[in-house]
Amino acid sequence: MKIFGTDGIRDIVNHGFLRPSFLDKLGRVIGADICSGHKSPKAIIGRDTRPSGKSIEKILFNALASSAVAVDRAGIISTPGLAYLAKCGKYSVGIMISASHNPVEYNGIKLFASNGLKINASIEERMEDRLLDASLPKMSTSGTHPPPAGEPRPNGGPPAKERDGLAVLRHSKSPASERRLAARYFADIPKIVLGAETDILSPGFRIVLDCANGALSDIAPDMFSRTGATVIAINRQSDGKNINCRCGSLHPEALRKKVLSAKAHVGFSFDGDGDRVIMADEKGNIRDGDFVLYIAAGFLKKRRLLKRNTVVGTIMTNSALENTFAGQGIKLVRTPVGDKYVLDEMLKKGFSIGGEPSGHIIFADYSKNGDGVITALVMLRIMAEENKTLGQLSKGFSRYPQIIVNVPVSAKPPLEEIVPIKQAEDEIHDILRGRGRLVLRYSGTENLCRIMIEGKSLPYVKSLANKLAGVIKKSLG
Repeated sequence: MKIFGTDGIRDIVNHGFLRPSFLDKLGRVIGADICSGHKSPKAIIGRDTRPSGKSIEKILFNALASSAVAVDRAGIISTPGLAYLAKCGKYSVGIMISASHNPVEYNGIKLFASNGLKINASIEERMEDRLLDASLPKMSTSGTHPPPAGEPRPNGGPPAKERDGLAVLRHSKSPASERRLAARYFADIPKIVLGAETDILSPGFRIVLDCANGALSDIAPDMFSRTGATVIAINRQSDGKNINCRCGSLHPEALRKKVLSAKAHVGFSFDGDGDRVIMADEKGNIRDGDFVLYIAAGFLKKRRLLKRNTVVGTIMTNSALENTFAGQGIKLVRTPVGDKYVLDEMLKKGFSIGGEPSGHIIFADYSKNGDGVITALVMLRIMAEENKTLGQLSKGFSRYPQIIVNVPVSAKPPLEEIVPIKQAEDEIHDILRGRGRLVLRYSGTENLCRIMIEGKSLPYVKSLANKLAGVIKKSLG
């Protein structure tokens, strides 16, 4: 698809699919398409800490209101939190404004159906047809927007509804704040994962949280304090520019350093919108999504709770995990990259868990979305029940050396049609036959070509990756 990637729409702010005119059109298409089948259509919008989120929210709000859709604003919240609210509030659509792990100059749109799941491909295709239809005129232009909330429309339609009472996400014990819809996610998730008595840890247990200066900066420290542990939060002061900047799940060095200096028992590093997490054990060793799958699958299988003794991974899942699982009587099923493909396979076959090395993990018994908070809470629960450290739980699994190289590209033509790239790819496949893997693909959200090479020797796979990167840069750079 041209507009929707592996995780919704993403672009540089004020360019391409994030131009104000396109966003206006997108809002009206959402209202006319997704919301049209609902008797009293209503939408909920959330965003991460990027400063561009407010202006994007305003454009979408006005466009939806012009289509007679009532709009609630959840303010700053994680992507899985917004999905949870969309389901609990029975909204026609949930709209998350975020570019996830990308730097601040990017932003994006993720859409959720009333069941809390990302909208399916058939709806995305239908929306793309309408969005690419040049004959569809713009409804609102600069200076010409729907009337303020509560005022009648010029055409005599119902007044626009704007309820901004959801914006405060920091927990408070006052009855008024507990009634806020956004507080429901904060209150419910620890109970869903840990049970009614959430204080499973002692104050002497120290947890480090890297909030990536993003959507979880306010909410995560309070949520994890409910476990009874001492929480040490870093990178939770957004200045409008520092989301994901040398912190968060793509830069776990900050987490490792803090875990060691604070002598913490475990650390969790989230991304900007909170749907993924990377861990650090008590010795500062970084543990990615493959380790989460290894630990959780073994825990569930021992309790006969791993459905069909199967775990869903992707083409990026390390082969060492597949081989380790085979020795435990667990099957690994692979999908294309993207948590929506992982979820599709899980729903189709009724599997318990699935995820990606990047830290997108889905525990179907708790949520149908990747949720960094849920993943971290599950890990804490396993540590408590097994009375083991994360380092001890990680024993028995060692990843094969793997390198990922991202090459900026100016266009994304089919890779198999570019002769020099195809020849270099075939050459590496022949070299690695039986001794490693090569996965070559475009990013679904950025103008990048991603090279993943896995083998027994890190220096060797590095040299192969750099050679292929040179060919791609010369052909598409």
